[in-house]
Amino acid sequence: MRKRKKLTILTLLVLCMILMVPTTASAAKLKKVNVDKYLKLGKNYTILAYNPNNVWLKVRKKKSVKSRYYSYAVNRGGVFTVDRSKLKRGQTTAWIPVFVYIGKGRQRITGYVQATQVKLSYVYNKSFSSNGIIDRAIKTGFQYLGTPFVMPGSSLSTGIDCAQFVNTVYRLAGRNLVSWAHTDNLQAVCREVFYQRSNRNLTKTQLSMLKPGDLLFYLKDDTSGPIDHVAIYIGNGFIINSSGHYGMTYPNGGICLKRVQYGNRKIVRAMRINGF
Repeated sequence: MRKRKKLTILTLLVLCMILMVPTTASAAKLKKVNVDKYLKLGKNYTILAYNPNNVWLKVRKKKSVKSRYYSYAVNRGGVFTVDRSKLKRGQTTAWIPVFVYIGKGRQRITGYVQATQVKLSYVYNKSFSSNGIIDRAIKTGFQYLGTPFVMPGSSLSTGIDCAQFVNTVYRLAGRNLVSWAHTDNLQAVCREVFYQRSNRNLTKTQLSMLKPGDLLFYLKDDTSGPIDHVAIYIGNGFIINSSGHYGMTYPNGGICLKRVQYGNRKIVRAMRINGF
């Protein structure tokens, strides 16, 4: 009886110690950030939240570290568009509301990421380019965020691969690029901006050379192999593409936004479509 009583008391003491010590972020007060400078930009700017780290970023269903998270998670360079309607001027926040896309119908709903785990940026959405075709092509791509990657696939609604995505949005914008969409064929209708087969990090000078609408090309195996992927540059260090490299569905795959360098992928070739 005495042994049982001692064991009960010891168990209660251990439980009390566990409850008293904050072992996770759920027990600690989350750091808040001020997002006013992005809200002040107005609705002609799309606010973006991207993962700058090598740790996979999870999207919570509610503003709590105890909340369940969606199956969505992004690796380094993955990007979400921010739901600015859930942010208020003059207030700090520990959570950034971001849009995610659910199911085959691409239903757009809002999830939450910790403010200190992302970096914020923006793109000017009223006019991505003074060139009307480029502007329409990028805006068309934005309309289909969440469509899965399918190889081969040519539907903006049900599934599409990277080259078909580029070719299709430009065709719908008024410019037929190639009759058969492939990364090789797309390179053939462009001129060089820069080429770096060594797969180095992008320099500030190289980034400044890019214009919205440029096509960016990546290697099949991150740092080796043939050119295997193509994306459209949209400005301010971001791309829109249909990706299947780190996943087939949003936000790591399918039609999604990313930093120009994402995961272990770096640009090896940047090209401008002839005539633009």
